[in-house]
Amino acid sequence: GGNRALVGSLLDTLGYTYAKDQRIAVSDTAQDASPLAIRTDYSVRIGARTVVIHFGDLPSPFQVKLHERGMGLVQIAGDDERRAVLEKVLKGLDIPYVPETAEFRPPEEGSPTRWILTLGVIRVTSEKGTLYLIPSDADRDLCAFIRERWNRRLVRY
Repeated sequence: GGNRALVGSLLDTLGYTYAKDQRIAVSDTAQDASPLAIRTDYSVRIGARTVVIHFGDLPSPFQVKLHERGMGLVQIAGDDERRAVLEKVLKGLDIPYVPETAEFRPPEEGSPTRWILTLGVIRVTSEKGTLYLIPSDADRDLCAFIRERWNRRLVRY
C-alpha cells in the first residue's frame, strides 16, 4: 500500500488515534493572502499536542504557522525508503526507538553457543511491551520461529 499505508499501519500497531485528510487552518485572512487551510495526511493527537504527518513538500509559511500553533510536523518525501519513513514518524511522535541488530540465542547456559539468529530491527519499547520492526524481506519462517520460541512481537514493514 505504499508509505501512506505504512504510516497508518504503524499508528494502528502503536495504538494511536489519528485523523486522516484533516483540514487545518493555518493563516489569518486579515493578515495574509495565503490559502486558509492545508490538508494533512495524518493528524495525531498526543495529550495536548498535535503532530501533523504530511507527504510531500510543505512551503515554509505553512511550517511556520504550524509551529506557531504548537503543532509538530513530520514531512515524508515521496522517495523516502520505508525505514526512513518509520524513523521520521517515531522521532516526530517522540517515541523512543533503537535501530540495532537483535540477537536470539538458544537458552543453553554453561555451554558455548552453537548458533545465533540475528535480525536488523528497529526496537520500540512502550507500555505495551517491546516491538521489533523488521524489514519485509526478512524470512517469514525465521520470524515465526522467533515469535514462537522467544515470544517476541515482530512486525514486518
